Amino acid sequence: MELLELYLSPLDNPTEFKVIVTQSPAGEGESKSSLPFLDVERDWRTTVIRTLDISSFNSESFSAEGEQEWMIKAGILGSDRSTFHPNYLVNIGQALYNALFPQGSRVEQLLQQSITLAESKSTKLVVRLKLEADVVQKTRLADYPWELLYNKYFLCHHQVEFSRYIAYQAVPPSLPTAEKLNVLLVSSGASDAELNLGMLSKKEQKAILKGFKTASERGDISLEQLKEATFDELRTYLTEHPGDKAPHVLHFDGHGLFGKPCPNPECGAMNAGTKAQQCRKCGTELPSAQGYLVFEDEDGDADYISARELGTLLHQFGLSDGDSQTGGVVLVVLSACHSGRVIAGESIFNGAAQNLIAHRVPAVVAMQYSVMVDSATKFTEQFYRSLGQKNSLAVAVSQGRGAMGVEGNQWYRPVLYLRWQDNEGGQLFGFPSEASEKSGTPKQLSSGYREVKTMEKTDKSSGQPKIKSKYRFCQKLGDSYRNLALYFEIPPQDQNRWPAGSECEKILEWLENRSRFDELPEALIEIEREDLVDMIS
Repeated sequence: MELLELYLSPLDNPTEFKVIVTQSPAGEGESKSSLPFLDVERDWRTTVIRTLDISSFNSESFSAEGEQEWMIKAGILGSDRSTFHPNYLVNIGQALYNALFPQGSRVEQLLQQSITLAESKSTKLVVRLKLEADVVQKTRLADYPWELLYNKYFLCHHQVEFSRYIAYQAVPPSLPTAEKLNVLLVSSGASDAELNLGMLSKKEQKAILKGFKTASERGDISLEQLKEATFDELRTYLTEHPGDKAPHVLHFDGHGLFGKPCPNPECGAMNAGTKAQQCRKCGTELPSAQGYLVFEDEDGDADYISARELGTLLHQFGLSDGDSQTGGVVLVVLSACHSGRVIAGESIFNGAAQNLIAHRVPAVVAMQYSVMVDSATKFTEQFYRSLGQKNSLAVAVSQGRGAMGVEGNQWYRPVLYLRWQDNEGGQLFGFPSEASEKSGTPKQLSSGYREVKTMEKTDKSSGQPKIKSKYRFCQKLGDSYRNLALYFEIPPQDQNRWPAGSECEKILEWLENRSRFDELPEALIEIEREDLVDMIS
């Protein structure tokens, strides 16, 4: 598997951004670009999102002044205004491609060279879209459906798969791969007629069982279903299943909602969407919108659980207590509609999937838009069948898309969020030796490396240590450069001068200029990145 990492950096002009290739098998580079779907007077981004959210055209959904005229001009709406343009997905995808990879630019050249290299190796090219957590305060880069990129063909239909990486002030999770996966299915049948959340079928459950059949028979996967789809029952299950019994994968099958709950304790009504300012029932002023999953309460009715609440629960049960390792969920799969969406507010973490990433869940597979039940079922069955064959998440998501039908308008709806240290493609399975090596606690690893480092200091008294491959070192270091800069107390004014994407190289240069390079191994141990010490000779 090859990796092409794109850092999307907003500029002072809110309609412009910079695309920086920070990692690729073909080299590095950057280009300046403009956000798509803008004209002189209007931002039509939400029009495109509404288009992608539905399966067929409905004129009532596009009634703003000039909206349908713009859609016709953009090749989204047919000239008779009764159906979408027959090539509307192609036209949207081409506009997205031109924005992310401007024609003839350095970043487009690197993409094409990386695709060619991946093709020569018969492997996937994972395009990792890296966004800062505060990006939505400057621009709406995170809202765009980049998975729909088209240039002669949809990239997702060939060699490419996408993952999204949210960069924020925390070390990326570093969890061990497993020899056997424990999967917990939470299947909520809760509905809410007032918010048009209808009854759900049991197709999803059957699809999961079918997809896991071969891997379960082989003993690679253990699947259990939560007896009652309540939040309290989930907490109880996690409490009573520590260590080897703890789930690695949590699959939520149920409704999802982007909305605002009424803070009035005597009301508590959920208000769907982002526009409402007062509660639809009691008129109380509403908080900011965020993503919710619809669990069941004790009576089987809808219980709206925020992704923040679920993320907090999973984070707590992923922590260790001394030598007692409780385990942790490494993947959450959300079949719920809009669970991968972020379209409003001042935080990228107000979506369900993004909020789980903020709570240190390494990987989340979710749905950006509404999805038809049959399509979601096909995706789920093939995704787990592929995962059961020990494929990476990137490959499993790609194969799941294919099962949804490449000729339809459902395949672009799944999204993969991945923030997992040294695991770019999201590999859940590992060989026995690999799993045992990674299962040691940081203290055990730290102690061993400190002993080795002491010997090195004694034996190597001449010359500065060197990094075998700075490119590979920086690739593996990732967001841990922040902790390294803090450790060495590098002044903020120095850091502010570093171009985005070059932070690791600048830290190494800073150390060399001050003859402090020999302190790097000890610093890596202190920030719990002992895995990089062996790259220094």
